[in-house]
Amino acid sequence: DIGHATIALAQKGDRITLGPPEYGFRTYLCLAPCDAQRLAEPQRRLVGRTLRPYREIYHAGDPQRRIRLLRGPEWDALERPESFLDQPWMTTLEMSAMGIRLRSLDGAPPPARRTDIISAPVHDGTIQLTPGGPIVLMRNRQTLGGYPRIYSVIGPDVDLLAQYAPHQALHFREVTIEHALECAAQKQRDLDAFREEWTLDTESG
Repeated sequence: DIGHATIALAQKGDRITLGPPEYGFRTYLCLAPCDAQRLAEPQRRLVGRTLRPYREIYHAGDPQRRIRLLRGPEWDALERPESFLDQPWMTTLEMSAMGIRLRSLDGAPPPARRTDIISAPVHDGTIQLTPGGPIVLMRNRQTLGGYPRIYSVIGPDVDLLAQYAPHQALHFREVTIEHALECAAQKQRDLDAFREEWTLDTESG
């Protein structure tokens, strides 16, 4: 029985069975080949170690637990942009590493002035307004899209959104580009501090 976020030494023939997740929708398993008989002492000290709780490692999230947005190039395709932000949304079963289709709780797509454009570049977090409702593009997205790009999820929150399960409610919040840049910088600081913490552990004697 291995706890979440714990380093373990696997032997030949071992089998891993994943139980129900306690947090998030996706679980990541990292593997590194090693010789258990020749494992260096710094690496041996890491076996059995568990990561600190996520809330103690990551500080770039929204205090209100909302998904933060920047206005997109075709933001004005929405008839009432404020209604997009004010209402709760729900993820659907139409989700993959490419994108997540959303629906409003009343089931109706947001009123739009238009739902098509000449194909244009998209990026991680782009929210496209399709006739069937908005789609958030994720890390394995395509490179071009023919639907209005009404908003963009900021970089740090794309990773958070990837942990949303089907039929999970979420709220959006519009932020400034300055806020988005500071969130990205905070995420990098968190990653740097995490790497430094583990590097010191493996180097200490």
